[in-house]
Amino acid sequence: NNLAQEMSGIDDKFNERIQQGYGLWIACLAEALERGQANGQVKAEIDPTLTATYIISSFHGIFDTLKCFQSLTLQQQLLSMFDQYIESLRP
Repeated sequence: NNLAQEMSGIDDKFNERIQQGYGLWIACLAEALERGQANGQVKAEIDPTLTATYIISSFHGIFDTLKCFQSLTLQQQLLSMFDQYIESLRP
């Protein structure tokens, strides 16, 4: 994430490669969410690709925030909220 943030605006070729990597990560997670929808473990009304993108973005944001604050308490709170969001995807 740090490398992507620092280099994406500087080098177009690097940005393309990072986008490909993120695209693959998003696609794999979206596919897992779609399988969950098919077997009734994930809410049918979510958009798997948008949800996967949000999950990955949130995960990165949490760890960026924790680098700044360096607080174990905040880490536990944010990861708990992240878990609550993931659980909210269940029907």
